[in-house]
Amino acid sequence: MDSGKMGSGGEQTSINAAKPMPRGMLIVLIFAFYAIAFYSALSILDVISTNIMLTVNTSETDALVTAKTLEQGKSGKKYKIEYTFTVNGTDYSRRVLFGLLPKKSALPKESYDSLNEGDSIKIIYARGNPHYNKPANDHINDNRLFLRIITLLVFGFMALNETKNLAKKK
Repeated sequence: MDSGKMGSGGEQTSINAAKPMPRGMLIVLIFAFYAIAFYSALSILDVISTNIMLTVNTSETDALVTAKTLEQGKSGKKYKIEYTFTVNGTDYSRRVLFGLLPKKSALPKESYDSLNEGDSIKIIYARGNPHYNKPANDHINDNRLFLRIITLLVFGFMALNETKNLAKKK
């Protein structure tokens, strides 16, 4: 089936010819690609630095469970808690992106069911920076490091490619 028709000079023209994206919209799209790639890079660095910080020079202490959350995800239910603990008179909680954002800790259903708000749990933290911490029995790997690396590569490549194309159009 032919989706084109003959032009006046006998050349084939497409009925559904794609129009180029307006320059302003392309710039916004490129910015979004860079933002996603940048966030992915930061989260990869955060996961790696947290894992390194929690393998050397750590301490264990009790933390107070401050909240329990049951989240419904695509892969099923996720049982999460929030907690606080004190080191040298300063209160800390679990945080990500180098201590900038709060993070809930995922637990197996049995552990989640046995805990109530106000209960105590054991956590480990980096002595040099207690913002790096996790439950002592944290066996759930919710870091998704591989997915973050793929996201960085895909969106980073798309951003660089579109930047190159935009520069050619000048």
